[in-house]
Amino acid sequence: MKILIYSFVFLAVVGLMGACNSADKPKTADEKPVTAENLFNNQPSIQRDPKDTAKVPDMPKENPFANTKFELKVTPNADNSWGYAIWREGDDHAYIIQPHKPGVSGIRGFNTKEQATKAGNFVIHKIRQNTGMPRVTPQELDSLGVLN
Repeated sequence: MKILIYSFVFLAVVGLMGACNSADKPKTADEKPVTAENLFNNQPSIQRDPKDTAKVPDMPKENPFANTKFELKVTPNADNSWGYAIWREGDDHAYIIQPHKPGVSGIRGFNTKEQATKAGNFVIHKIRQNTGMPRVTPQELDSLGVLN
C-alpha cells in the first residue's frame, strides 16, 4: 500500500514539474508576452477599399410627406374611450392605427373625442416633419392636455 501512495506522489510531483517547465520556456525574438497593451497595438485599422465605388445612401433632401394628404379618423373603442387612425392619400389601409394613448403604459384610449383628435393631428404634424415614424412622449401628450 505504501508503494502505491509513494508512486502516486512521485507521479504528481513529476507532472507538476513538467507543467511548470513548459510555462518557463524561453521566448524567441518574435514572441512577445500577451498583455493588454500589445494586444491591440499591431491590429490593422479598418480602411475603405479605394476600388469600392458603393456610395452610402443619402437621406432624402426633401420631405417625402410635404405634399402628402392625410386623413384623421377618430374612432370609439369598446371601453367608451377614443382612438384614431391616420390614412395616407392613395393607400387602401390605415397608415397608423392608434386605439390607445401612445407612449403611455396601459391600453386605455383617450377620454374624449377631442383629445383623440388633438393627439392625431399632433402625430400628423410630426409625420410632416420627416423624422421617421413619429414617437409621442408622455410629456408631449401632457403639453397637449390629453394625458388625463
